[in-house]
Amino acid sequence: MLSVRRVPIRRQQILLLLVDRAVPVPRPLAAVVQAVAAASLWIYLTQWQVYPGLEAEGHPYVAVPAALVVGILAHDAYGRVVRRSAGRSPEPG
Repeated sequence: MLSVRRVPIRRQQILLLLVDRAVPVPRPLAAVVQAVAAASLWIYLTQWQVYPGLEAEGHPYVAVPAALVVGILAHDAYGRVVRRSAGRSPEPG
């Protein structure tokens, strides 16, 4: 059940998401944020293969960056496959 006190905070958070302004960040950080944003679907899809095992072995601080790296690598691999297959013409059927 939602608290009455929390509803205005949620509205403010939603309104904040509607603000369409660029947030200035240093270039090296921008590259990292862009890579994570582009690969977010793949990070979500692959994290369950990476995170639980490392966390169970007592490495939760290694599990998070490892899950990010695996997701980014999966995104990159998928992009390479798509680009390679786009260059081939379909065979006549």
